Amino acid sequence: MRALVTGAGSGIGRATAQVLTERGHDVVATARRLEALDGLEVAQRLVLDVTDDASVAACVDAAGPIDVVVNNAGITETGPLETYPHEVLVAMFETNVFGPMRLV
Repeated sequence: MRALVTGAGSGIGRATAQVLTERGHDVVATARRLEALDGLEVAQRLVLDVTDDASVAACVDAAGPIDVVVNNAGITETGPLETYPHEVLVAMFETNVFGPMRLV
């Protein structure tokens, strides 16, 4: 199986990429900054900004055929919703909602 993991630069995404690789799968690990993937032993490392159509298209082309997508890239904010600036909410939706839709 060939899996593309978004947000593989740290946390759950990185752990997922490592475990899938250890279990014998070909993993395409992605992050907004390629250096965030340093030291990650996977089949392929690619830059991917899920909020950018051109970045998604380039990543999909470079990755080739994929069997599974792990849409892990995401951003969070804490605190009362009414305290968030509008731009923060837009960025959250671009990354957490529209990003996965764009990739699929």
